[in-house]
Amino acid sequence: MTTTGSTLFWTVDSPFCRIVLWALCESNDELVLPVHLSWTDLNDKLMAEKRLGPERTVPCLSDHQSMITSDSLRILASLQKESFLEWLMSLDGALYRCCEGQWGRVMYSLYDGLDQNKVRPLWLQAIESTERLVNLHDEKQHDLLKVSLGKIALHTFASFIVGLMPEWQSDVPKSLKHLLASLEQTESFAKMQAHLNKQHHLIRCDAFWRSVAEECSSTEEAR
Repeated sequence: MTTTGSTLFWTVDSPFCRIVLWALCESNDELVLPVHLSWTDLNDKLMAEKRLGPERTVPCLSDHQSMITSDSLRILASLQKESFLEWLMSLDGALYRCCEGQWGRVMYSLYDGLDQNKVRPLWLQAIESTERLVNLHDEKQHDLLKVSLGKIALHTFASFIVGLMPEWQSDVPKSLKHLLASLEQTESFAKMQAHLNKQHHLIRCDAFWRSVAEECSSTEEAR
């Protein structure tokens, strides 16, 4: 675990910051203080370098002495030092890498303004790959009450993509959508969302629960 007095610097509309913040909430590590930085703060070169080191990127974990960790995966490793390597080689580690790779590629393609018709096949491929991993993952996972890092990454990237392309949510299979919605009902998600709600943010994090609730309401009305 991390040391007393560490600070997690983060910003609200960064997917990697949300992943690390959610993981921190899931770990219940009260030794780390989350501190939000606005884009204005991050663009202040002197202030950012003083807090975040020469890379000036978030998320960033600082112990205010000599240790500054700027990469999200390295921060996650510091939150679970004893089990990180085992996790990295697990099915959940594979799910995390799939989400960071395939779903991240879709998200950044949308950010870069690429033709949506060219990006959508990447989105559908990411969904298909993830469905297979999630099915294997749930067969193997014993602690179903714990929100895993793989599922945190899955929900985060999915939220950003449907935040940018709301109509694509209809492509998400029902079982996967219900999984994403169930993650929004967990204690650690509520803690993470409370941090987000203190800041102005463009990408909502609760799109799937609202979508499932609306679908259930429509079904009831049809009956």
